[in-house]
Parts: sequence; C-alpha cells; structure tokens
Amino acid sequence: MNDLLNYFPKSDFEELQELEHFTREMDDAELETFARVYNARRKDSTTIVLLALVGFFAVAGIHRFMLNQIGWGIAYVLTAGFCGIGTIIDLVNHKDLTLDYNHLIMQRTKRLIEKTGI
Repeated sequence: MNDLLNYFPKSDFEELQELEHFTREMDDAELETFARVYNARRKDSTTIVLLALVGFFAVAGIHRFMLNQIGWGIAYVLTAGFCGIGTIIDLVNHKDLTLDYNHLIMQRTKRLIEKTGI
C-alpha cells in the first residue's frame, strides 16, 4: 500500500484500500496511466464539505452538482437543501458521498483504460 500512496498522495485510507483492489492486476505502466486519469477526476472530501457549507449561506446543493448528482442538486436548490436538513446530513456523510463518487470514477477509469489500451 505504501507504493500506492506515491501514485495517489491525496487519498485517505479507505480510498487506498479500494484503489489497491482496483489496481491489483495492473503493471507499472497501466498503474501510472490509471493514476494520472483518476487523480484528475477524483473529488476530495474537504472540497465537498466546504461546498456543502456554502449551502447554508448561498446556494444549497453545489456539492451534489460536483458529485455529478444533478437531480439531487436541483432538488437541493429548489428546497434550500430540504430546509437545511439534507445539507446537515450531507455534512455528516460527506466522506461517504465522496468515496461513492470516487469509486464510480475508479470503475470508469479502469474501463476506459481497458477499452482504449492507453
């Protein structure tokens, strides 16, 4: 896992565990390509929590748009974050929201590399 930390320096422990599973069968060249593409697309949980906080003072749901959850983002905008309750729940669960998004990006990146043979 120490080697993975060199490729994914901004990842936390849970994300590194998933990355270890996804990159287990990759050689060095594939891992380097995967890391470059994945690191460009992944989201950081700190950014998500900050954007969720913006929902209290400006526009609720920006963090949902960042996580490519357009429907939820629109719902948050129209309901002021479900009167703030949804925003509070997202503040508590921001790491899970981010990890779910990053897991999806891992899958898409792996398929992209397999499909194109980059």
